[in-house]
Amino acid sequence: RAARAMATASDAASRPRAARAPREDASKTLVLVLCGLPGVGKTTLARALARRARESGHDAHHARYDARELRAMTREDGTTAFEPARWRAARAEAAADVDAATRRGNAREDGVKTVVIVDDNMYYRGMRWEVFRAAREARASCACAHVTAPTKEARRRNRNREGAEAVPEEVFERMTRAFEAPAVTTPGDGATFPAFVVDATGETDVDAAWSRALEFWGPAPDVPASEAERELEREAARAETAKSALHALDVRARASVSRVVADAADARRAAVAAAANEARRALLRDARALDGSRDDVFEEMAMLEGAFAQTLSDL
Repeated sequence: RAARAMATASDAASRPRAARAPREDASKTLVLVLCGLPGVGKTTLARALARRARESGHDAHHARYDARELRAMTREDGTTAFEPARWRAARAEAAADVDAATRRGNAREDGVKTVVIVDDNMYYRGMRWEVFRAAREARASCACAHVTAPTKEARRRNRNREGAEAVPEEVFERMTRAFEAPAVTTPGDGATFPAFVVDATGETDVDAAWSRALEFWGPAPDVPASEAERELEREAARAETAKSALHALDVRARASVSRVVADAADARRAAVAAAANEARRALLRDARALDGSRDDVFEEMAMLEGAFAQTLSDL
């Protein structure tokens, strides 16, 4: 028993201590991006981290993208409907709110540091990179926390949400298939966009999540030397994201075609298969013709996919 106790004490002593404060070279502000599927617990974690930050003597700002989107989509009669222009405007407002909070944090001269928590699904890499680049331009540190839970559990939590806060089932499934997880890094390893995982399967360990955020709170990343380099970086990120989105769209379209063909009556199956596959080819042709450098290319893809789904339902 004594030997086991000594071994346990030795193991505990050899483990790195949990971070309790930002690194000495940390910037005034940390932009912490929470990404993950709907229902994994991002908003609950964001609120808990904001409380922990304030308890630790820092300022905190919680930027909740979906709240702005929901307000933008809600009509006067209380019903909601997806409208691309309103959705884009809501996300632009959320991004501006994050940038303003970041710059306020960096302008402080009282020694108080600021944590800006970005709460959104951010399922494409390009979405997260837009936040990273804005934080870098504002001279703030930036890290990503990938909040995870089993898909089955996230789906159950999403279904239990009230009213319009629940993401539609087809949108949830689309995000599940399209989600591009960030590459996990190690604090101080020089990664361009640091990232770590927070397991929210059961009760989330807020202390551990806060400690990990502190470990990644370092200096602001270097800014490319010229505007031309920054624009090339933006174009490359948008192109990479558009390519990933197109591949995910093709996978979803093939699955939809398979389902509608399987459900067709025997006498009509060949005709339905021909029409469904022609609709899929038209969808991909139109999607490839979109301008991948535009910020709203993903919403345009979503509209094309909606029209494709309607075509299949009419077969």
